[in-house]
Amino acid sequence: MDSRKHAVPLPQARGLNRVQAAHYVGVSPAYFDQLVQAGSMPQPKRFGTRTIYDLRALDIAFDLLGDDAVPNEWSAVLQA
Repeated sequence: MDSRKHAVPLPQARGLNRVQAAHYVGVSPAYFDQLVQAGSMPQPKRFGTRTIYDLRALDIAFDLLGDDAVPNEWSAVLQA
């Protein structure tokens, strides 16, 4: 089986639409809207009638998100 069939391709464009931006950070579009509203993800830029999310701003916002993961036995190993 070719595993590349199921791989999610990375976007080539710097500007992403709402659905692409949500998928880029790994959440649904509805949850992405909530993250934008809460200020956890950046506001979009407007180009005429287009609403575009900046890939670099998404990367920065994602890096700043806290780690709410439940600790497990691998946490100590990975920290070492």
